[in-house]
Amino acid sequence: MPRLSLSLVPLMLAVAACGDKPDDTGEPPVVDTETQSTWYADADADGYGDPSSSAQAVEPPSGHVENDEDCDDADDAIHPGADEICDGIDNDCDGAVDDEDDAEDASIWYADTDGDGFGDINATTRACEPPSGYGSDSADCDDADSAIHPSATELCDGVDNNCDGETDEDAAVDASTWYSDADEDGWGDPDSTTLACEQPTGFLDDASDCDDGDPLVYPGASERCDGKDTDCDGQNVEHDVPAVYTSIQTALDHAKKGDAICVAAGSYNERIQFQGEDVLVEGLAGSAATILDGEGLGSVVTITNGESAVATLRGFTITGGFSEEGGAGVLVEGADATLEDLVISDNFCNPSRYSCWGTGLQLEDSESTARQLVIRDNVCHGSCRGVGLASISGDNHLEDIEISGNLARSDSYSLGTGINAYETELSITGLALRDNAMVAVEVGASSSAACMKTWYSVVEIRNAVFAGNTLEIPRQDGWGGCIDNSHTALSMENVTISGNHALAQTVYGVGLFHVGDHLSLDNVVVSFNTADAEQVLGTGITVVDTDASTTWDITYSDLWQNDMDWYSYSGISEPTGTDGNIAEDPLYLDVSSSSAAAWDLHLDTGSLLIDAGDPTILDADGSVSDMGAFGGPDGAWQE
Repeated sequence: MPRLSLSLVPLMLAVAACGDKPDDTGEPPVVDTETQSTWYADADADGYGDPSSSAQAVEPPSGHVENDEDCDDADDAIHPGADEICDGIDNDCDGAVDDEDDAEDASIWYADTDGDGFGDINATTRACEPPSGYGSDSADCDDADSAIHPSATELCDGVDNNCDGETDEDAAVDASTWYSDADEDGWGDPDSTTLACEQPTGFLDDASDCDDGDPLVYPGASERCDGKDTDCDGQNVEHDVPAVYTSIQTALDHAKKGDAICVAAGSYNERIQFQGEDVLVEGLAGSAATILDGEGLGSVVTITNGESAVATLRGFTITGGFSEEGGAGVLVEGADATLEDLVISDNFCNPSRYSCWGTGLQLEDSESTARQLVIRDNVCHGSCRGVGLASISGDNHLEDIEISGNLARSDSYSLGTGINAYETELSITGLALRDNAMVAVEVGASSSAACMKTWYSVVEIRNAVFAGNTLEIPRQDGWGGCIDNSHTALSMENVTISGNHALAQTVYGVGLFHVGDHLSLDNVVVSFNTADAEQVLGTGITVVDTDASTTWDITYSDLWQNDMDWYSYSGISEPTGTDGNIAEDPLYLDVSSSSAAAWDLHLDTGSLLIDAGDPTILDADGSVSDMGAFGGPDGAWQE
């Protein structure tokens, strides 16, 4: 190493001595503070300084930083920019704590507006602690109703009370008990039940059926001769004739309401009276094999003591009756009855003073039901009002009825051989009215309607044939050779009026005569009706329309080859060409017989009447209804 020159030593010492001495004024030397900064202690080394601990220096002292933004220099997780969390600390040093500063880990709380302890998932807030009116549950499905929540009891009220997504479940606390109606008779089985708020298909709120496997067994049903308690009254009383009782009337004398009188096949020469008892009298082998013959001694069957519709007569031929007033075969007056599977034939009425009403069957002041009746070959001599059937001052409903071969031998004023309806309500579905005759046997015997006389009534006829009936009053005027409708609201739907004949001095409407009230014809065929008369005023339809009370609607009907299809007193033209009405050959299946009563009035395949009826009425196959008796939903009634 080179040696330091001795000559430089005194100079260096002198300079060093000079630096330690005050200046000429004797004051300490001046330090330049403009180049120094304030530095803040960062004890937790999080990059943020403690504002309460600082130092001045040109360069940052160790453990110091330039900022003073740390609010807790003992915790490196606390500083500006840190995530605010729910811990009661101002983590990001912005002066706000937890909920005041949108903590990152704040919980979601759900509004509980109705105070039921369950929140609304669609009404939320975030907070570290639950705000007032909020909770942690989000399962409430109606936060406006405190009675609706997951722990609520399900009720039958159209509301999802327990928020399970289903309404009015079968398990609802107030669900009703419903009873199975397997046989569809309108009565429920007490041993087959289910719970439900609404009535399930196949169930009822009734539990009184005693045999849900038989649709003919239910409370109030007509008793049957079948060994069953048909009416569910806890009793099954059957009176056998002739095994137990030698006569039907003797059995009736011992019967009580709900009993059944079961009559074996055979002929019984007696007349019977129900005597006010609601019982069943049934011919076990049906009408063809069970004959009840009155032997000309009076009405064969009398139901006149306030019996109800439970009183039932079924399965007999009723014959040999005689009366001077009416009801020679069956008389129902001031009572209701159910009549089924009866042949009412060869009964005779000869009025001694006034008229004879309903030689075969008279229904007066009655609300009766009848089905499957054949009323034929009954005879009235005198003033006759309905030799087959008379319905007077009641409301009667008939189905599947044949009225044929009945004869009115009129010696005065007679009205309606087949049917007479007077001041009554009458409905018939499925009617074959053929070969009935009104014949004057005295000069001056004025009569009308070999088929049906309706006056001051309400009558509905659906699916019916009026054919081959004859009015013979050669020296008198004939009003309505077949049908005479006077001051009656008569409605006819799917009806054929064909091949009827009138012999009279003047003929007014062989097919149908109408005066007063309203006539409604829909899908009706009026054809081949004829007359022998000095003057003919309509052999199809005649209306006396000079009075404003006479009105009519004729729609989708056919007038064809009557001697005179239409006659109106005021000159109104016939309805053909309007409202679906036509004039076409019906093309019946068979009109070869000389007797129109024997014609087959079904339509042949080429008939223009097929599917030409009222489009609001459908045949059974779903097509537009055919015109005539065999169209409409019940068109197969005689097949």
